[in-house]
Amino acid sequence: MYPILITAIQLFCFFFLTPTLILSQNKYEKETRVKKTEVPPIAVRWVKTLLPDTKIKWYRETSLIDLSYEAKGKHQHEHYSIEFDTSGQLQDVEIRISSSDIPDVASQKIQQKLREDFRKYKLIKIQKQLTGPNEKVLQYLRSGNTPIDITTRFEIVVAGKNKKNYQVFEYTFSINGAFENRTVIVYRNTDNLEY
Repeated sequence: MYPILITAIQLFCFFFLTPTLILSQNKYEKETRVKKTEVPPIAVRWVKTLLPDTKIKWYRETSLIDLSYEAKGKHQHEHYSIEFDTSGQLQDVEIRISSSDIPDVASQKIQQKLREDFRKYKLIKIQKQLTGPNEKVLQYLRSGNTPIDITTRFEIVVAGKNKKNYQVFEYTFSINGAFENRTVIVYRNTDNLEY
């Protein structure tokens, strides 16, 4: 009797609660300023190789499921955000761009998706996100030639309005403008971070 009841409860939870969890993906992050000495040395060396004369600010980023380190700095008029896991392995490099830096075909697809999702919206931040092997990302950032191993995406933070309220979302699109992911940003830290 009990195993049947437990199985019924598990099935109920799976079928009725899982869609709710999937549809309401939230992104919780808290960034805390840290000293360079608190960061894995391999990450510090990688950033120094890429941005040798740039003043870097280091942060520890905590989410519900992850801990990472992030280097932020401005180099040749570009804002960089470089994220590493706790062992110092590169997770991604994000470079702030403007909407005019997105190719027209991709931009049209992105705008179409945002118009479908919101009555009104405002772009808050746009970043080009690079992922791939450490040395290939470094090679791309130095030369501008995109190796096959590099994945480029656009990460866009949007304040969107549906019905009455605005909410802040983070969207990820492929380099061609194909929608990949959307999460609700829930701010846990009221500090304004500077580059």
